[in-house]
Amino acid sequence: MKGLNLTLALSSFLLASAMVLQAENRSEIKEDVKETYEDTKDYTGDKVDDMKDAVRDEKKDVKEGYRDAKANAGEKKAEYLERLQGKLDDLDAKIDELKTKASSMKGDSKNETYKKVGLLKKKRREVGKKFDKVKNASDSEWKRFKAGSEEAYNDLHRTYEDFKADIKD
Repeated sequence: MKGLNLTLALSSFLLASAMVLQAENRSEIKEDVKETYEDTKDYTGDKVDDMKDAVRDEKKDVKEGYRDAKANAGEKKAEYLERLQGKLDDLDAKIDELKTKASSMKGDSKNETYKKVGLLKKKRREVGKKFDKVKNASDSEWKRFKAGSEEAYNDLHRTYEDFKADIKD
């Protein structure tokens, strides 16, 4: 009987110890889950903020495009060509400024900036081709090519703005 009581007492002790360990594990698991949740919340919160900023920027671009389109709806071919040529001349000067900045840089940043300037110049040539299509089109056909040249210019301008933001003074 004494052996049975000792066995029962030992079993009770082991069971109680297992329950304590299980409770400690639960508390650790609970803490790990809470920590993971907080990390995930921080990460997704940052991503949501980034996405909100991107949507806000796109919304601004769309509004500006709509305003431009509305303001230029009755625009004549010569007026359009003059307006776009002015925007292109301005952007050409800005691209040249980036190239000048690149020449004073060193190492990888210099090479990266030259690559970006090269991409800008390539996109600029594409805009030039679209511009020429508008310029060479008849007065009755030019509006057909206008949207393509505007789209190409807007892509070039966005690319320039993105690159400019990446280059530190």
